[in-house]
Amino acid sequence: MSVPYHWVKRSFFVFILICSNGLLIYAQNIDKKPKMAGGFLYERLLKTQKEYEEAMATGDSLEVAEMCYRMGKRYVGIGDYKTAQKWFIRSLRIREPLGPSVGLGKLYLFLGDYHLKQGHLKEGAVAIHKAVDNFKKTGTQHNVMGGYIAMAGVYQQGYLLDQKEPGRAPQYSIDSTLYYLQQAENIALSLKAPYDIANVCFLKGSFFLQSDYQRGITYLKKANTIFLKEKVTFGIINVSLALARGYLKLQQPRKAKIWLEQASYVADTARFGDHQQLGEMYRIYSIVHQRLGSWKEALKTHEKYHNLIAQTLIAEREGAIAKIEIEYQTQQKEAQLKAQKQELMLKTQDLNYQKKLIGIAIGIGLLTTIASIIFYRFFRRYKFISKQNELLIKEQNHRVKNHFQEITSMLTMQAGYLKDEGTRKAITEVLLRMEAMALLHQQLHNSEQQLDIDLAKFIPELVEGGLRTYNYFQLKPTYHLDVIHLHIDQALSLGLIINELITNSCKYAFPTQLNPALDITCQQSRNTIILKVDDHGPGFDPQIQRDSLGLKLIDAFAQALKGQANFKSPGNVYQLSFAKKNVSIVQYID
Repeated sequence: MSVPYHWVKRSFFVFILICSNGLLIYAQNIDKKPKMAGGFLYERLLKTQKEYEEAMATGDSLEVAEMCYRMGKRYVGIGDYKTAQKWFIRSLRIREPLGPSVGLGKLYLFLGDYHLKQGHLKEGAVAIHKAVDNFKKTGTQHNVMGGYIAMAGVYQQGYLLDQKEPGRAPQYSIDSTLYYLQQAENIALSLKAPYDIANVCFLKGSFFLQSDYQRGITYLKKANTIFLKEKVTFGIINVSLALARGYLKLQQPRKAKIWLEQASYVADTARFGDHQQLGEMYRIYSIVHQRLGSWKEALKTHEKYHNLIAQTLIAEREGAIAKIEIEYQTQQKEAQLKAQKQELMLKTQDLNYQKKLIGIAIGIGLLTTIASIIFYRFFRRYKFISKQNELLIKEQNHRVKNHFQEITSMLTMQAGYLKDEGTRKAITEVLLRMEAMALLHQQLHNSEQQLDIDLAKFIPELVEGGLRTYNYFQLKPTYHLDVIHLHIDQALSLGLIINELITNSCKYAFPTQLNPALDITCQQSRNTIILKVDDHGPGFDPQIQRDSLGLKLIDAFAQALKGQANFKSPGNVYQLSFAKKNVSIVQYID
């Protein structure tokens, strides 16, 4: 069967979405309720996290594997596929030695879906083949059907890649896509499960709708008949919207409107609130009204569509904010309770101490003994308070570090929702600056010195963290670092300068070089610190680029250090010199 490329290109995103839906419906046996936006997804994530911790406490490996799998699904739900993959692999390491099982097949299927989303076609196909083989060995036909649907998606994606880059994936074809869809339909018919038959008909109908309209409409109407009989609200709405799209392509807006009215009626009477379906309904309604010349109605539905999108974004934002507020309130209450307990303990200690003093005062004539006892008590109390202060400082540093990690995690989650590349890059740069500050607090927490930072340890960790963020894992910087202990106030400004320089190098210098290199020097001459960073790039004119946010931040931090800074040759080497600050612990406390 030969299929024109022009309709295949248009059907790419629709078909991938369909195959993803089929994969989740058939192979995972997940809930048939739609995902909800906003705080609900984060609440489910937190709940599953607690369940995972409980499973770890039991020591049951299969239960731990299942909870790792669920954690992966939760991260897929919020769009954090990288973290989801880590949880799936943890579950996979437990399940694989135990042999074939439905749970192992589901893991392979999710990993295959992850690779396809990353554009790793070969790895995705291998994982999905393993899933299908696993399901066949366990005799679960329902899951095999889901695997065939996923394989159809693989061949569809491979065919499109080969059309775009001839010779890249010649083994993938549309005929194979249709073959796997047909296999899925055969299994659905053999199972005699109306819901499964209707779903496969919906998938095939949506596929054929791109080339053979009548055949596609026939499959969709068959699915609609079954969904109506089974009273499957989600399916009825999906099929109705697909038929409306089909009739629009056939230039029959009045028939499209009839199917839209069915979708609208079912959604209203069932009070079904899936935002994705409602948004698509409003969007198609707007097009239908335009085709029929009802411009006023078209404008109304277009406004409803955009309002729904805005509500979804607000709900997601409020969900994240609600999570932050809940965590903040919980921590605040814990801190208040701890402070109250500590105050009560100190009052009790003071009361006991006063009672002891009264008892000592009664012993007239034993002045030397009393003085010795008082001195001894004060000495022990001084040691106790000193120990407490040290523990409190360490606890404070630990909490600051945890807060940085929580904020970084939440920003990373939020970035998963963003589609604008510029916004995602801006959040990445903010995360790098926060990691620089978090690294300072980590060193404070691990160090015996509570005010000084060891630059010989701090600079390599900071630089290599930035390189990892921009995927320059292989780049090995050359360091020339003296053993310098710098006050935290100056170390923070210096660290943020280095962070901005590494970010600029990763974005502008390294992409232009076949073998990127980075030289970093930080030395002390008497009381002067000299920093030099050379990325061997083409350089730039600092006067022309002076409005850049990165350069403004570098200048601001250099001024905070009261240092002398400049770019050389003609802007790929940065040099900074400043006076080292020496502050004693007594001065710092004062």
